[in-house]
Amino acid sequence: MTAFSRAFSEALSADMKAHGVTHQAVADVLPPKPNGKRRSRPFVSEQVSGKRPVDTDVLTAVAELAGTTTPALVRRVLAAMPPEAREGVVIPIRPDTPMASAARKTSRPPSKSDPDA
Repeated sequence: MTAFSRAFSEALSADMKAHGVTHQAVADVLPPKPNGKRRSRPFVSEQVSGKRPVDTDVLTAVAELAGTTTPALVRRVLAAMPPEAREGVVIPIRPDTPMASAARKTSRPPSKSDPDA
């Protein structure tokens, strides 16, 4: 597993905890497997803990339970990751959000003429 995947899983787990989303609740809203069987709590736990890659069905279920959209959840999780873990990852942030100004300050390398550097 890559450093990115580990950091993403850790940030997702923290976000779930902050929003009161449990592994069982996610399993309960996941679509069934092709054979009709429901997904289990251990299935969700393996993905959130970083033992398996997180799939989009899990992200969508977490977002729904946290009261947000999947893209907003992914942006939030990426933004919570350590900068070195998301190196090279572009986080699209709407320009009208408070995070946008902070992202502009941290998304560019400091220049010699930058007073914040």
